[in-house]
Amino acid sequence: MEDLFVALQSENQDTRRNASNKIAKMGNSAIPHLLPLLDCPNSETRIQVLCLLKNIELGETAKSVLQKAAEKEENEKIKNLIRCILKKENKIKKYLLEAKKYLLGEGTVETQLPLLTLFFIGIVFFTINAIIDFPAWKNRPQPFYIHHKYYLSGQQWFILYMMEGKILAQIFLSGYFFMLLGYLFRKFITKYSISKLATRATIVFTFGYLFMISVQIMQQHLRFFKFESKFREDILALAEWAILLIKSFNELGFALLSIFFGNDGLKLAENLEYDSIFILYLPGAIFLSLAYYCYCSVPFLRKEQKIEIQKTAQANVKFHLLFFALFQILGMVFAWTIRAEDNIDLTYFLSIFCGLVSVIPVLMLLAQAWHALEKHPNAISPKKAIGFLLIPVFSIYWIFAMLYSLAKTYNSHIKRESLRISPMNKHLLLSYPLWSITLYFTRFSIPFSLIGISITICFMIHISSRTNAIQKFKIKNCYKDSNIKKIEKKKKGKK
Repeated sequence: MEDLFVALQSENQDTRRNASNKIAKMGNSAIPHLLPLLDCPNSETRIQVLCLLKNIELGETAKSVLQKAAEKEENEKIKNLIRCILKKENKIKKYLLEAKKYLLGEGTVETQLPLLTLFFIGIVFFTINAIIDFPAWKNRPQPFYIHHKYYLSGQQWFILYMMEGKILAQIFLSGYFFMLLGYLFRKFITKYSISKLATRATIVFTFGYLFMISVQIMQQHLRFFKFESKFREDILALAEWAILLIKSFNELGFALLSIFFGNDGLKLAENLEYDSIFILYLPGAIFLSLAYYCYCSVPFLRKEQKIEIQKTAQANVKFHLLFFALFQILGMVFAWTIRAEDNIDLTYFLSIFCGLVSVIPVLMLLAQAWHALEKHPNAISPKKAIGFLLIPVFSIYWIFAMLYSLAKTYNSHIKRESLRISPMNKHLLLSYPLWSITLYFTRFSIPFSLIGISITICFMIHISSRTNAIQKFKIKNCYKDSNIKKIEKKKKGKK
């Protein structure tokens, strides 16, 4: 191997070319042998070394060596080549980051909402539906409810119709655009929480829509089982809310079209088929995209950050508590009203479903807590901490082990870093899973559920407050580091 790097310093051009071809196949393992050759007196050898380094991904150590070499280098050609290597970026990665910037928006750091996820889910649904409806297919598959149109009721047929890919794409994409609209309101109009109100309302609507659709799916399968007629009536009553929301959403699309195109837009809407309402949201989408692009491009519309602060994910406890309380109250209301009719089957279904959905903000807070402790040697990764909770039976052991480890790791971290923060209470953390298991044996009775909700709220507030305390110290350290750098620059300028 050493002979190759000796041959690279040869005066014979063919020998250098053969050696460079073999070294190029070595990849990152050749970096420690190439960096010392930057001090070689032969300029052609240095150029050959830089050409090899240009095609290799360099680490921070290699970049620092190149910076020192650029300061010492007298040849302008070689110095410019070093600068090109240091400024080299992956173009594909750069374009993806820019696309993510325009699609996702900076507001998601504050609201912690899956904007990009909603956008791509909508695109997937729309693409699948477009492939199925491709005109070149002579025997393309049709929705199964078309063949059963005559014996299905109008309400059942409408709900099944709304489950098509194009309509689902409309729900997810319009949810994304309304979230982006809330973000623009926050940036351009006011400093209050308009964006949070709009985005949270959209999230609640999306979850409610999917919940109603799942109820309708279950209702279609009930004809194969022997249940009471009251059970069917209750599910159909819940489905009417989905129909009302979807119809009002479609009317909003017609209103947007009339705003942008006037009477011509309404005439166009009358000629369109009912399942092509997805097109009605394109004008609003184009407007929002252009507005956000102008905000990102024009300097005077935004405040430039003079100090680069490390981004830290603050635990937004208000949103998580709102999400949790909403589905817990919904589950209790459904269970209370249906229990009065002695319909136990639907009671358990609605209560368990709302209970499972309300666990999502708890998992998000736990993931943020482990993310804040990622530098600790004994910290568990957020993916591992949450992923093991999804394993049946094993999750009963893991929830206790993970929460005990969280309290222990947190307390040792604040001692090691000498942070003046209140320690994490392991007894409060362990009371949450203990009470959750107790609720299972009490069959989710209302009094025990109220106590469980109170314990869960205390659990969420405790974790979020401790997580945010660590994040505040991280931000303060970033300010200190930036101030130290400024002072050092001033001292160098005076010298």
